[in-house]
Amino acid sequence: MAKRGVIKAHHAIIHDDDKRPFMSRNEEPASGEDGMLSPIRVKGHNEYDRLHNMARINFSRTYTIEHNVKVYDFGDVVRADIPVLRSQWQTVRDAETRRAYRNQMTAVPEEQGEEGSWEEQEEEEEYEDEQ
Repeated sequence: MAKRGVIKAHHAIIHDDDKRPFMSRNEEPASGEDGMLSPIRVKGHNEYDRLHNMARINFSRTYTIEHNVKVYDFGDVVRADIPVLRSQWQTVRDAETRRAYRNQMTAVPEEQGEEGSWEEQEEEEEYEDEQ
């Protein structure tokens, strides 16, 4: 989380303890920066399995896992945290969608030359046709 460019507000701590997990000093929000989302607790299927104390969820990335890939079934999100998990995922997904839309709307057309954008050229041609 200390990496440059990482948006802390897109991440949450995932833990398997009853006690509240801790955040490292590098994960604390800087001035004017939003902090990490609420922690999510998981109950492991095996009492010997433990999550690393720095385990985190990145809600801004979606991973596709093919049906033929072997995965380890660690456990389940505790019932009380399922609404939190869904809400945080939805919040980040919506924010990413809005950001992508804004970026798309402010993008400069690739075919912009000395004569102006292709939209301006099209408008000029329509005006000339009307004359």
